[in-house]
Amino acid sequence: LQAAFQTAFDALTLSRNINYSKGEGFALVSLSTAYFYSANLSESLKNGWEALRIFKDLAEKKGIAESYQIICACNSVQGNNEEALKNCMTVLNLRQEIHDSIWLGQSYNSVGGIYSATGKYELAMDFYEKGQKVYVEMGDKAPSWGLSWSYVGKGLVLEKQGDLALEQRNKINSRIKYQDALKEYQKALEIRQKGTYLFLLGECYQRIGNINRKLGNHRLAKIDLDKGLQYAIMARDILAVRNSYKNLSDFEIARKNFKKGYDYLNTYILYRDTLINHESIRKSEGHKIQYEFDKKGDSIKLLIAEKKWTTVLASKEGQRKKYAYVSIGVIVLSGVYTFYRYRRRKKLQNQQSVLNERLRISRELHDEVGATLSGISMYSHLTKEQMKTGQTAEIEKSLNIMQQSSGEMVNKLSDIVWLINPDQDSLQKLVERLEEYARDMAAIKNMQVKITVPDKIAGLSLPVDSRRNIYLFCKEAINNAVKYSGGRLLELAVKEVDGKLEFSVSDNGKGFDAVMVRKGNGLENMQKRAHEVGAKLVVSSKENEGTALSLVCKIT
Repeated sequence: LQAAFQTAFDALTLSRNINYSKGEGFALVSLSTAYFYSANLSESLKNGWEALRIFKDLAEKKGIAESYQIICACNSVQGNNEEALKNCMTVLNLRQEIHDSIWLGQSYNSVGGIYSATGKYELAMDFYEKGQKVYVEMGDKAPSWGLSWSYVGKGLVLEKQGDLALEQRNKINSRIKYQDALKEYQKALEIRQKGTYLFLLGECYQRIGNINRKLGNHRLAKIDLDKGLQYAIMARDILAVRNSYKNLSDFEIARKNFKKGYDYLNTYILYRDTLINHESIRKSEGHKIQYEFDKKGDSIKLLIAEKKWTTVLASKEGQRKKYAYVSIGVIVLSGVYTFYRYRRRKKLQNQQSVLNERLRISRELHDEVGATLSGISMYSHLTKEQMKTGQTAEIEKSLNIMQQSSGEMVNKLSDIVWLINPDQDSLQKLVERLEEYARDMAAIKNMQVKITVPDKIAGLSLPVDSRRNIYLFCKEAINNAVKYSGGRLLELAVKEVDGKLEFSVSDNGKGFDAVMVRKGNGLENMQKRAHEVGAKLVVSSKENEGTALSLVCKIT
C-alpha cells in the first residue's frame, strides 16, 4: 500500500505539473483505490468523485467507468447497496459500450456482489456466471484475479443459500450447498496461489475455513482461518483483517471457547467501526453533493458563455440602461447572497454541533455499554452449558460476573445521561456528584472525604465537553486513590488560580514513584482527558507522603 500511495502521488504531481488532465484523472483513481484498501473510505470517495469530474469533462468513458467502480466499492462497504448498484450498472453499461472485456467481467462480478448482499441470490449467481463466461472465453488473455472473483462470488451465494436452508431446518440441502460452495472457493484458491496478491489468498483461506467450520471440519477450519488472518495482516488489508476476526470469533463461539470468541469479536468491532461510522458516511455524502454542485456550476458557466448578449443590446442608450439595471441588481443580489451565506453558515455550524454531540454519545454508548452487553451475552451462553453439566461453583462465578457487569453498565448509563443533562452544567452540580461517588467509594476502605470549593466559583457554568472530561478525570483519580493509596483521607478541591480552574484529587497514602507510573496506562487516560479540554495535568507524589493529581484548565 505504501508503494501504491507513493506511485499515485508521484503520478498526480507530474500530471498536474504538465497539465495532463487524463493522467491526473487516472492518478486520482489509483489514489482512491489505495485509500480504499487502507480503509479510508472518505478520502477514497473524495478522490473518486474528483476523478469522475475530470473524466466527464474529457468525455473519457474508460476513466468514467473506473471512477464509478471505486465509488461503487466504497458505497458497497458502507452498506449503501442501492447507490452502489446504480454505480455498478453505469460501469457495466460503459464497459459494454467500449468493449472492455477484462473489466467487463469484473463489472458482472460487482453487480453480482451487490445482489448477493441484498439477498437476491438467483440474480447474483446469474451475474457471477456471466463474469465467469467472459473470462473463460478470453482464455490465456484473461487476468487470473478476474476468474477467481467469479468463483469466490458463486461460492458466497451458495454459502448464503446453505445458511438459509439451515435456518429452515433443511440440513441435507444446507450441507449440499456448503459442499458446492467449498468447491468454488477451492477453485479460486488454486488460481490465486499462482499469483502474487496476498490479500486475495487471505480471503480464500477465510472463506474455506468458514465453510469447513459449518461442515464440522473444525481442525481444517482453524488452520485455514489462521492462514487467512496471517495473509490479511501481511497484505495490510483492513477489510480482510476485519472479516478474519469475525470468522475466528464465530469459530471459537461454536467450539464453546467463549473467552477467545469474545476477544476476537471485540477486535472485529473495532475494525468494523473504523470502516463504517457516521462521520465517514457524512463525509461521503458531502463529496457527492460537492460533485453535483460543481457539475451544476460548470453547466451555468457554459450557458452564460453561450448567451449572445449582443442581440439584446439594441443601442448604446439601451446598453447604459441595461448596465445600470444590472449594477443595481448585482448590488441587491450581493446583499441577499451575503445574508444567505451568513444564515446558511450559522445553520450548518449548529447542525455540525448537534451532529458532533450525537456522534460522541453514540461512541460512548458503544464503548461503554456495547462491550459490557456482549460480555453478559457470552457468559449467559456459558452458564447454560455449565447448567447442563451441573457445575454449581462455575455457574455461581458466571452469574456473579454478569451481576457485576450489569451493575457497571447501569452506572455508565447513569453517567452518560447525567452528563448530557443541561440542568447539571454548574460547577456545584459537578462537585456534588463527584462527592457522592467519592463517599461511596471511600466507605469501602473507611477513608474520610473532604470537599473544598469556594462559594464564589460554585455557580460557574461548565461547557458540556469540559464537564464530561473533568468529571471522568476526577472519577478515575478518586477510584485510583481509594484502591491503591492505602491512605485514610481523600480530598477533592477546586480553586481558581490566575483565571484558571484547578481540580485536585489527593490522598495521604503511601505515594509512588511518579516517573515509573508514567510508563503505565493509568495516566495516559487522564492525559487524554486533559488534552481534550486544553488543560494541564500535574502529578505530585512522594513515597509515604501521599499523592495529588491536578487538572488545570481555562473555562470559557
